[in-house]
Order: sequence, then C-alpha cells, then structure tokens
Amino acid sequence: MVIYSGTSTTVIAAVQVKKMGRSVLIFAPDQHLGGLSSGGLGSTNTGNKSAIGGLAREFYHRIWQHYQNDNAWKWQPR
Repeated sequence: MVIYSGTSTTVIAAVQVKKMGRSVLIFAPDQHLGGLSSGGLGSTNTGNKSAIGGLAREFYHRIWQHYQNDNAWKWQPR
C-alpha cells in the first residue's frame, strides 16, 4: 500500500497496514514526518484522554514509559 501524506494519521495507518502483514510505503511531500505528534503535541494537549484509543493510545503510552526513565531527560530536568 502507498500512503501519500506526512501526518501522524499516516504513520498510524502505516503501522496498522504492517500489523496486517502487508507492505507499506509512505510518500510524504512534507519535510518532516509525523505532523503535530512529532512536532510537540503531547499529553497536555489531549483534553479528554478517554477519547484516545487503539494505536494512538499505545503510541502515547510508549512515550510516557520512555520518559519515566531519568536517562531520557537530557535537555531539561525531569
């Protein structure tokens, strides 16, 4: 499958395609891949956390797990 876009939705769609056992190619016209999620949107911007589910919830949970480690904080104190 070829997905033409560079947003966080594109990345989640590509992950789902891969989980289904298919190959996927992201063709992004943008300079950076991931949209708002890779540009700094975080847990403070989510509002109603119960509205986030599926692969997006798994993604944010993995980020949360990463930052539970003190070694992850390189540029500012925890």
